[in-house]
Amino acid sequence: MAIKEIKLSGGAVNAHSKFNVQLGKNNADFALNYSDPEDVPCWSVDISVNGADIINGMMLEPSSEIKTSIGTFFFIGDEVTLDNLGINNNLIWTDLDA
Repeated sequence: MAIKEIKLSGGAVNAHSKFNVQLGKNNADFALNYSDPEDVPCWSVDISVNGADIINGMMLEPSSEIKTSIGTFFFIGDEVTLDNLGINNNLIWTDLDA
């Protein structure tokens, strides 16, 4: 069993960012996007592996979980703000259920 924290960074400079993370045997591409519709801050994430989308527009909400073909992602911690992403909350990946 493998467990990995995906390092997330908030702030305006990271409001629309892309990065790559090795998750087990998979090289995953991440796209993070911040929006604030009706003064409700939210972050969403898209994840692809080898050009194939495995997650599109998953909202990063506390206690959320999503199972994918490469494992399970958990978002834990406080409600998101522009600046607290990766500080008061975390995205965790495990290869369980892969």
